Amino acid sequence: MEADEYRKLAEVEDQMWYFHALHGHIERSLARGIPEKGKVLDAGGGPGGLIRRLAPRHPDWQWTGIDLEPIACDLARERVVGAEIHRGSVTALPLADGTFDAVVSADVLHHVDDDEAALRQFFRVLRPGGVVGTRPFCS
Repeated sequence: MEADEYRKLAEVEDQMWYFHALHGHIERSLARGIPEKGKVLDAGGGPGGLIRRLAPRHPDWQWTGIDLEPIACDLARERVVGAEIHRGSVTALPLADGTFDAVVSADVLHHVDDDEAALRQFFRVLRPGGVVGTRPFCS
């Protein structure tokens, strides 16, 4: 995506019904599947809308976000408080093995040439018993 598209996405994430519904679904799934003080990775999180919405509702969850695009990372750092934001690819996560209780990746895998590599990375950084949640793009 172009830099302007990331800026537009950051604007609409807070308002558009689609993101409210998507983030609500993710929140319900995480609340059932991770410990009270769980560590969550938003893989391909763009400008940080998911973290921005859920972090205040679950202050004990520790959030990390990662995106390939520098503008997305910059916007996420501006928009969220208390989360680590990294620049990197979901197919080669620069994160330690067994770090997270959950890995979330919403509307990302259809952008990746090697989605199997991304899934391998998600499970690599996941703790035993953790959960991975992906959502394909729906048009």
